[in-house]
Amino acid sequence: MNARSQIFELSVEGKQIEETISSLFHTLLFHRILGKFHYKQEGSYSVGTVGMEDVDCDFVDLTYVRVTSEELDRELKEEIAGFQELLRCVDGPRSGQITLEFYQRKRTRWPFSTESIPWEVWTIRLNVMALSNEHERQIYREQVRCCA
Repeated sequence: MNARSQIFELSVEGKQIEETISSLFHTLLFHRILGKFHYKQEGSYSVGTVGMEDVDCDFVDLTYVRVTSEELDRELKEEIAGFQELLRCVDGPRSGQITLEFYQRKRTRWPFSTESIPWEVWTIRLNVMALSNEHERQIYREQVRCCA
């Protein structure tokens, strides 16, 4: 596999999982999505733009931009919710990883199915922390700001 690979290792509270993953994946998707192509007839087409919207996070001090696509947002939320549910089922230290792959589909000969060849892979490794009070949250929040 000759794909470019990026790995983010993050520590978050349970209530921050969805917003953390959504902000990263939506940002990546926004920068990878091309404009809308409308083919009218052979040799004639028009190029439109992709709509965008700002999203303010409730549990992370962040605003990010995403593509205005309800279908894309719904699909991403379903995948993140499944990942979040798996993290809840883990006994002991909760950690896991979720991946976003950009790939091309390569057609193969008749009896074989289509092959997906990744060209870019983004992985988020999460460690879920349990902070017991607001004082610990404030200390952790300040540590994150210092490192950013």
